[in-house]
Amino acid sequence: MERDCSRPALCQTAATQFNLRCSCRLSLPQLAGCLRFDIDSGLSSVKLRDRFMVTSKVNKDHARMFQIFPRPWCSILLMAWLASVSTFVHASDSRALAALLDGVLAAHVDKGYIDYPKISRNVRFHKYIEALADLDVESLGSDEEQIAFWLNVYNALAIKNVIDGITPLTRIGRLKFFRTTEHPVGGRDVDLNSIDDILMKFGDPRIRLAMVHAAYTGPDLPAGAYRADQIDQQLTDAARRFVNDNRKNRYSQALFRTRISQLFERHSDEFGENDAEVLAYISQYVDDEEIATGLREGRYELKYLDYEWGINGSPM
Repeated sequence: MERDCSRPALCQTAATQFNLRCSCRLSLPQLAGCLRFDIDSGLSSVKLRDRFMVTSKVNKDHARMFQIFPRPWCSILLMAWLASVSTFVHASDSRALAALLDGVLAAHVDKGYIDYPKISRNVRFHKYIEALADLDVESLGSDEEQIAFWLNVYNALAIKNVIDGITPLTRIGRLKFFRTTEHPVGGRDVDLNSIDDILMKFGDPRIRLAMVHAAYTGPDLPAGAYRADQIDQQLTDAARRFVNDNRKNRYSQALFRTRISQLFERHSDEFGENDAEVLAYISQYVDDEEIATGLREGRYELKYLDYEWGINGSPM
């Protein structure tokens, strides 16, 4: 993007605000870092809020500087960014990938309900999936970063399966969904079960309640990506959201009876060695303190609800 500067005053403003040489010499990674484009489904349907959505790297007052660019200039910048975004993401870390996925989920997930057709047309979602192939997973640092990364990958690839017509509605469908459909991540092909194995090595049962596998009665997908610096609170939120959802877990104070998700039965070794320990685990996240106390004290009879494998959103 090197060229003679035709707007020196504007470029001086850029140099002052962003500590860069010249706005005409912004590298594409710098450009992508400073500007966040709200891309819904390609150039034909680009939507810009105040032309640009400003990230934390740019104060909102600085947006006025970009708003004085003529529209052709904005289009050129946008097309250049689209052409290079895979290179930018490839060179970035897991935080850049999380930011890419975050915008997709914020736009197309509402209270756990996923709009699969719209995600299938979202440029950023496909860039996220493509970028996973060459990411160096060995560069992931802390446990928090690894958990956030692999949770995002698991949930995104579950969405990709549904978009590709692979759903867990039938036994054969579940075999394909979890075991035989592979995706390139970090230089090797992985299926959902292999990512499950990676995540379970961290020994945190809350992770199970954040893994979304397209089922109506499974855990809900949040409208945002998991992030290393927020992962502990995000996992607690996921556990609370699941445990207190009466479509999936029900508690009768009158009868001292609880009917909980089969997820707890299928993975009982992660939540406790017996029914009493499972209920005690659940009690940590139940909002109603009286019910939580009854669960901890073993006063509730435990039964399991049937698991519904219907899709958790708009079908393709």
